[in-house]
Amino acid sequence: MHRLPIAIALCLLAGPAVAQEFRASISGEVADASSAAVAGATVTVTSVERNTATVAVTNAAGRYLVQFLLPGRYTLAAEKPGFKKLLRTGISLESADHLSLDVALQVGDLTQSVSVTAEAPLLETETASRAGTIENRVLENVPTNGRNLFTLQYSLPGVIKQ
Repeated sequence: MHRLPIAIALCLLAGPAVAQEFRASISGEVADASSAAVAGATVTVTSVERNTATVAVTNAAGRYLVQFLLPGRYTLAAEKPGFKKLLRTGISLESADHLSLDVALQVGDLTQSVSVTAEAPLLETETASRAGTIENRVLENVPTNGRNLFTLQYSLPGVIKQ
């Protein structure tokens, strides 16, 4: 008789033990100049700092998803035979970002490419949650009230103390 309440308590306490994912992802749609989906396009996301690449192929709807990216700076390349290669630089991902990035390929030869270098800043529209990274030098140099590390979260952009 005493085992049932213990089993229920263990089940209820196990729920919050799920780990939070700190890695980021990039998803989006690859389309042509007429906004038609481009199926089978290769999307390569390369880390600038680590020089590692992750490759995804678009599905029949032209959608792609690149997951498990560590925080840092990235470049995105999209290509398919018969289209110009598109290169997008200056992508910055923070912890737990879920970035939506749609790209449009232009019809052209395989040897031609389009480089996008100056665009509006990236806006995360996939989720409303936000995470930030506090660097070690900030922990060492910024005075905190009572050395409470949680007070540093109020210095991050978009965080409001209530």
